[in-house]
Amino acid sequence: MASKSKGGECIGSLWFIGWLFSLGYLQLGFWKGLFAILLWPYFLGVGLAG
Repeated sequence: MASKSKGGECIGSLWFIGWLFSLGYLQLGFWKGLFAILLWPYFLGVGLAG
């Protein structure tokens, strides 16, 4: 049986990559990095805006 890739796997991978990029680019500390798991787009937007 062939396993089909699901859209959720791709979205989850992109979310994880975005989170890792945010951690590195914004040099977030431990607690902000942990909080950024859910809100990395917000942190990235704030970092790029100002």
